[in-house]
Amino acid sequence: MRVVSNTSPLLFLSKVDALPLLAACFNEIHVPTGVVKETRNLSLPNFIPPHIVSHQGIDFVREAQGRLHQGELETIYLGIELSADYVYWMIWWRVTKRPAWG
Repeated sequence: MRVVSNTSPLLFLSKVDALPLLAACFNEIHVPTGVVKETRNLSLPNFIPPHIVSHQGIDFVREAQGRLHQGELETIYLGIELSADYVYWMIWWRVTKRPAWG
């Protein structure tokens, strides 16, 4: 299963030393570079590679920013670009699991 993650799930899992659980649950975990920037001092494991969104994704983020943050927007767009099975993100303290398509 291919998953794209936003910043919050990574931060919360790292606080309880549970990032390795992601590798046990999913075949592929991806994060956009905007999320890597937002994690600041968090060292992501090698099984979570950062990805640069396409030029169309960058345009989408630029136009939509303000409604959501850069990392959230890049996460949504990368989920579409990679045909991810799920996009994991957390907004307003509520965990949301949404299929990337539909």
